[in-house]
Amino acid sequence: MTTTVREARPEEAADVAALVRDGYLAYDAAVPPDLLHSWIDDVVDAGGGVTVVALVDGMLAGTARLHLDGTYPLPLPGGSAGVRAVVVAPSHRRAGVGSVLMAACAERAWTCGATALYLHTAPFMTAAVALYEGLGYRRDPAVDLDVGAHFGTGSAGEVVVAAYRLDLAPACRILRSGEGYEGRQGLSYAAGVSAESVGARGLCLR
Repeated sequence: MTTTVREARPEEAADVAALVRDGYLAYDAAVPPDLLHSWIDDVVDAGGGVTVVALVDGMLAGTARLHLDGTYPLPLPGGSAGVRAVVVAPSHRRAGVGSVLMAACAERAWTCGATALYLHTAPFMTAAVALYEGLGYRRDPAVDLDVGAHFGTGSAGEVVVAAYRLDLAPACRILRSGEGYEGRQGLSYAAGVSAESVGARGLCLR
């Protein structure tokens, strides 16, 4: 079984959107219908983010979206990036796909100079919470979101999603020819750009 993580291609947009919708519809028992559909429509909208996909033996197994440069739909502390729309297909869960997607987003955010990576998740998304906490994300209640108030649908306080933060090293370096480097999240690099705390920023790959 071969897992590949890369940026999504335009022709994959419909399949990615369907995967995200199906993933969020699984929470229909926990969220009122009108609020859930407003939330899903918002999450599916790329909104300037970079969509990443995980392919297992060439088939779409999961997706996540990285938001750089202030493109996250909510205000974040300065220097931060955000991740949202993290969904793994049911047939590929508990196989490390979510961890690989999150590692790729963290590496790219780090390389691009972000000092923290944020995400929001709900308490009823128990598998997601376990994944993020296992990867080192920690709660930041100051950035929590009241979904009903945000979309103007449902009652205030009905669904509150919790903010989580992963602190990232603040700098990166450019590798010389022949050098190799294993990134903080376990991704291996050859000559090119690699994130490492050395006090200087390298080129951001986009």
